[in-house]
Amino acid sequence: MYSEIYRKFTECAVEKCGLRKDRAQHIVAAVSGGADSVCMLMLLIEYYGRDRLACAHFNHKIRGAESERDAHFVETLANRLHVKFFCGEGDVPQYAKTHAIGVEEAARTLRYAFLRKLAADIGANTRIAVAHNRNDRMETILHNIARGTAIDGLKGIEYHKNDIIRPILDLSRKETEEICAHYGIQPIYDSTNKDNRYTRNKIRNEVLPYLKGVFGKNFEEHLLNLSKSATVDSAYLNLSARDAYQKICKVTTKPFHKIILDRAQYKKLHEALQKRLVRYILSNVKDRDGNRIFPEFTGIYSDMIERVCAMADQSLPGKVLELPSGVLCVTEYESLIFLHKSLLEERRSENISPDHFEVEEKVLSNEEILLQIKKKSSKEEIFDADVLSKKFGADFQIEFRRNREGDHFIPFGSPGGKSLRKFFIDRKIGRLERDFIIVAAIGAEVLWIPEIRRSGIAPIDKNTTRVIILRHISQTEVYE
Repeated sequence: MYSEIYRKFTECAVEKCGLRKDRAQHIVAAVSGGADSVCMLMLLIEYYGRDRLACAHFNHKIRGAESERDAHFVETLANRLHVKFFCGEGDVPQYAKTHAIGVEEAARTLRYAFLRKLAADIGANTRIAVAHNRNDRMETILHNIARGTAIDGLKGIEYHKNDIIRPILDLSRKETEEICAHYGIQPIYDSTNKDNRYTRNKIRNEVLPYLKGVFGKNFEEHLLNLSKSATVDSAYLNLSARDAYQKICKVTTKPFHKIILDRAQYKKLHEALQKRLVRYILSNVKDRDGNRIFPEFTGIYSDMIERVCAMADQSLPGKVLELPSGVLCVTEYESLIFLHKSLLEERRSENISPDHFEVEEKVLSNEEILLQIKKKSSKEEIFDADVLSKKFGADFQIEFRRNREGDHFIPFGSPGGKSLRKFFIDRKIGRLERDFIIVAAIGAEVLWIPEIRRSGIAPIDKNTTRVIILRHISQTEVYE
């Protein structure tokens, strides 16, 4: 019996989790002291050896003396097996209270934070092995269905995800107990596993046995087959969403990080792909520090996706939808803009650093003026100083500032002027971006919108001798 269980383990660990003896990987094995984690530790030692293996235990401080007993048991076992041991602890009840979350979620958050820090301390190529088994997978699927889920929830628990691997996911709870018995180890049992006030325990102890009793012994296989089908379908949709993202979305960082979705192209997609694309977009939204708001899709729920899809189908310019965690979805012309609200906190600040802009007056010959024009970049513009003096007076002052209500602009090459607001509308520059735009102006007359357009006022010609050169030193720093 041992050889068959070991075969299933190695198949799962190698083929499905990507674990290889010949790779320079270190493994942090998360061991609670229960049958599943002890089984995993023993099989990892058998397959992988001890040198690159660490045994990690986290004391949740939930069960008083039992929690201390568990930590002591795992430490003693690790020492007996000559495996490096690490222990972390956290006040789960207090953390749950402080962050207004459930005890189960708090325990998971603190536990994984400890494991990831330990893995990072050990080295870059370190994986974290956790002891979810076949029964856990079925319980998770039922839990997701009960709470409400889409196709991803039907996958249950994945074999691997980033730094996490689950090498005993194909073993049943009964098989993990058999492995412990094979090695002569009596695992410890968590008394809270019988407490049906916890949803997962109720599913494990009451719901799943009831369903097996009603639908027969094949119920488990049917549930796992559903998981396999959902995993394949989900992978295909994810690839399709990534492809659509690259084709019909544009990511810009100026004046702030945003994702622009082409609504016309979006509407051509199948509904299933539309929803998967929105999910993919949300997972890529970043805050002002460049951090993803929903890393690896964590925190993205179906109701959020439905609200965004409903908004994409409407033609309501300027409509703003605020999603959890401060993510904004804004309709602008034929686009849907995704960004984080932290990026907009200082958008109307009038504090423009003078270090970023330069006004230089020069007297030049015609040849020098031509050379200056040839060298001119999009961050530089040249005006006839004498023409400006005649129009605005000899003591005119050029100011770099945010655009304001009432600003006037004569686009270069246009027969007449218009309000700056009308120019923005004609150029389809959305409301979000307008607040970031800086202009060079004399009073309410805009001379230059850096990297967008200059005014038709005071262009240089063959009679020009005195010029004003405006320079935008660092647009990135201005926007930051």
